[in-house]
This record gives sequence, C-alpha cells and structure tokens, in this order.
Amino acid sequence: MGINLWVFLGDIKDSGKMENRHEVQEKLIEIFEELNREYETQLIANLAITRGDEFGCASENPVTLNRIGDELWLRTSEVEVKIGGRVKPFLFRYAIAYGEISAFPEKEIGLMDGPVFRTLDEKIKELKTHPGGWVYFEGLGEAEDNLFNAFKNLLYLFLANLSVSERKIVYLFHMFKSQKTIAKKLGVTQPYISKVLRKTNWQLVERCLESFNIWLKHITDIGYRECL
Repeated sequence: MGINLWVFLGDIKDSGKMENRHEVQEKLIEIFEELNREYETQLIANLAITRGDEFGCASENPVTLNRIGDELWLRTSEVEVKIGGRVKPFLFRYAIAYGEISAFPEKEIGLMDGPVFRTLDEKIKELKTHPGGWVYFEGLGEAEDNLFNAFKNLLYLFLANLSVSERKIVYLFHMFKSQKTIAKKLGVTQPYISKVLRKTNWQLVERCLESFNIWLKHITDIGYRECL
C-alpha cells in the first residue's frame, strides 16, 4: 500500500542543445544542496536530478514545493547556458501534483514510483508542446489549481523574457534588498541597478508574489484540500 504526497518534477528547457551541460548540472547540484539544507525539515525526498535532465522532490505540503519552484527560477539566474556559441538564460518547466507513491525509498526521489509520477510525466510532456507553458499544478481543487497555474505561468513568462543580466539583478535584489550591495557585487553603478528595477517593475512583481504565497498558505492551512 502506498502513501499520498505532493511531488515536484522539473525539466530543463533545451538541455540537449547545451554546449556546457556538465557545467550547468554541477551548478544545479550546488543550488539543490542549498535548498535541501534550507528545507531539510519540510522535504520527504530531497531535491535531486532523477533521470537525464529531470529533477524533483517530494513533501507533505504544497507551500514548500511552491517556494522551491520560485527559488529555483530566481537562483538559476546565475546559471549561464551556452547554445550555438551564445550565452542564454537557464530555463525550466515544472509540474506539482498530489497523489499516490507506491515505491518509497526514503529521501531518494529518483527511486520513487507510483501513479503521481505518471501524471507528472504526462503534464511535463504537455508543457513541452506549449511554448508559453512553464508550470502545471493540481491537487487543491479546480478553482485554486486554475488560479495557481494562471499566476505562475504569467510570473515565469515575465522572468523568461528578462535578459541574463536583468534576471541576475532581480535575483540579487530578491536576496539582498539593497541596490548599493548589488551594484558593488556586480561592479556597476547604483543608478544602473535602479534603472533595471524600474524597467522590470520587479518590486511590484515581488509584492504580488508575496501576496500569492500568503494566499496559498492560507488555503492550505484552513483545509481546502479535499484530498487530505
């Protein structure tokens, strides 16, 4: 008999075209290790590469997996992908679903199996056929799932259209909240950092993101999940 968990499955965009694939994977593993330490008490299975260029993790709480998805999009802004001799931003898709896991080796997401993984595989394949599809979520109820998917796909569409340098700046602002610190770290002027933040409207985007996170935590705390 299996157990039910929330599972996160990600897939790297254009991984087969990368000229620095090994370097990218090494950087990803560093980021995974950071997040595993930060979310150690909240993950049932640690974030790890599963097969090829897929990666995933599992938790009892969708709020944790939502946070990890956002942190991955922001932290991978420092991962540079080389395709056709050009530097491009690191992009990925992911799906989150609640369902049964039949094979359950502790902490090893790559060795787990069950119906929820087949659902996630299908959803990742669907995202690959839609150029604007970045995330799929199910498990809270139709209305809540639709809101999650609409908001997150808009957010990641916004991030995907930033340049490599713009993504790096918004990530550093997310981390340090200080234009002066970012300017010193990147070796540029503070007015330049301010210009990029105004151009991207990042401070407004981040406020919207935090409001979304509060909403998600609220509906999970008061028991809207019919599956639990």
